[in-house]
This record gives sequence, structure tokens and C-alpha cells, in this order.
Amino acid sequence: MQHLLQRPLAWLIAYGDTLATSDHIKEYAVLVGARREGKPIAYLTGHKEFWSLDLAVNSAVLVPRADTETLIEHALKLIEHTQSPKLLDLGTGSGAIALSLAKERPDAEIIAVDISPAALEVAMQNADRHALNNVHFKQSQWYQNVGAEHFDMIVANPPYVAAEDPHLEQGDLRFEPDIALIADEAGFADLRHIVKCAPDFLNKNGTLIVEHGFEQGQFVAQFFAAAGFGRVCLHYDLNELPRCTSGHLSSE
Repeated sequence: MQHLLQRPLAWLIAYGDTLATSDHIKEYAVLVGARREGKPIAYLTGHKEFWSLDLAVNSAVLVPRADTETLIEHALKLIEHTQSPKLLDLGTGSGAIALSLAKERPDAEIIAVDISPAALEVAMQNADRHALNNVHFKQSQWYQNVGAEHFDMIVANPPYVAAEDPHLEQGDLRFEPDIALIADEAGFADLRHIVKCAPDFLNKNGTLIVEHGFEQGQFVAQFFAAAGFGRVCLHYDLNELPRCTSGHLSSE
């Protein structure tokens, strides 16, 4: 109802006896029906708040989740003392990660890539909406079109759900794009590829941080070690679940 009337909750409470128009009643019934079927509220309203940014979203992108703010928090700490850092965001989707980092670090230069043109369109719309001009977008399957550039940090929230995971048939996940959720090799294929190739795109002393499932941490740590990363660290979300792993590339 807040979305339909373009009014805040406080207004609805203060003017709760206001009669709705017939059009609003019809539209409300449609939205409630869609939500009852499981369609995410963010898709129904067309936006979602993430890290204090109001982001446009649609069915071409994953709905930004509060758990992913764990990645933002720790990424900022890891580049706290890096002046004018150069960052790469792999699989940007709505642009949630890249734009949040851009807002907090206006001195950063950020490249954000996604394989989906429709997702990139949403991300660019969000960048324009918040006048964040230090993010540049490219269509790329992970590192494929990044070229010879190197970065101080690579961040990624890749697909990490196994194709046979029963949660894919439940709730909001049924409506979100499979390309942003499902990975081969029981959910590990994209994580493995991103970690393995990261050293080729990082500057000396560069850092990689990725989001993953809460049961995948020990395996992702092994990927980091195999790729030559040191200071591998597991980071926990607000539910005290292991949510992200970071590693530091030695300058040796």
C-alpha cells in the first residue's frame, strides 16, 4: 500500500481512515495475489534498499540481501588504507556491491561486469540514479572481457547454489534468475573459477573477497590456498553464519 500510494508508513497510520480508490483496491489485490504466489516484494515494488541505497530491481537481477552487506563491511576494512583503490566486481547484477563501495569510497575506480545485458541495464540505471560516476560497466563472463587490467581488490557474489538444492523450489528463489543462483559442481564451479583466476588480475598485495553459502567456507578456503592466497579469513554475517572469505595475494 505504501508503494501504491507513494506514501510512508507514518502517513498510512495517521490517515488510516482514508478511503482507497477502486483502482488502488484492484492494484492492491493484484500485488497481494502475486506475493501470495511467492513473487519477491522487491520485484512487485521495483526497488530494494541495500547499504542505505535505494536500488531499482527487476526479474533480471537477484534481489540484494542483507547478508551481502557482510561483504561490503569487510571489503571496506580491507582497502581502508589503500589510496584511490582500483576494484573489480564480478557478476554485479543490480550493482549493489559496486555502487555501495563506490558510495563509501568516492576515490575508488570500479569496474563492474555481468554476463547479462538486462542486468547491466539495471545496474547502470542505479548508478545514474545515485550519481555514482566512479563505476564503469562491462559485459563479461567473469574475467573474459576484463582485458589486461589489474586491481587492488576483486569482489564477487557469484552463483553458489547446487542445481538440486530443494530451496530453489521454495519461496522467492522460484522467481529469481537461475543464472544468478545456480552453479555447476554442486554449487562450487563459479567460486572455484573466480578464486583460481584472481591472481592473474590482482596487483601485488591485492585482495579477493567472495560471498558463498554458509556450508561452503572450508572448501572455499581450500580454493584460496591452492591459488596462492595467504591470510585467508572467514567472515560471519549478522546471523553468525560464515558468509564470505577473503585472502591476500603475497607480493613475493
